[in-house]
Amino acid sequence: MNSKSSMFNFQFLKFILVGIFSAMVDFFFYRSSVFFFTPPIEISKGCGFIFGTIASYYLNRFWTFSYSVHSAGNAIKFISLYTVTLGANVIINSIMLNIFKRNDFSIYISFIFSAGVSAILNFIGMKLYVFRSVSSAKF
Repeated sequence: MNSKSSMFNFQFLKFILVGIFSAMVDFFFYRSSVFFFTPPIEISKGCGFIFGTIASYYLNRFWTFSYSVHSAGNAIKFISLYTVTLGANVIINSIMLNIFKRNDFSIYISFIFSAGVSAILNFIGMKLYVFRSVSSAKF
């Protein structure tokens, strides 16, 4: 395995760990909101996603991609990427809940599936767009 490949694998592992933590933050706020406040499910899902996104930005920026360059443009790129993936996440979650008839089990399945799609889109977007460095310009 060459050094570029091992660097990619190590970044991807870190990204997965950050993603798991961010998903836990997302799910905690999602379920807490549904349980305590009972807003529309899409609002709860969106709020959870936003809290998970904040955790993800800082952990991925400093730990996963070791990106120390401070730039407002960098944050704007991140927000634009996550706006797109937020839309995908909420839409996929809603479709899955409608397919499986909304119940406790379908909430878990829908959450996992929509989080998986978001994770794939986010890694590609962060690697190639948000935290792109000259040395990591290629996948």
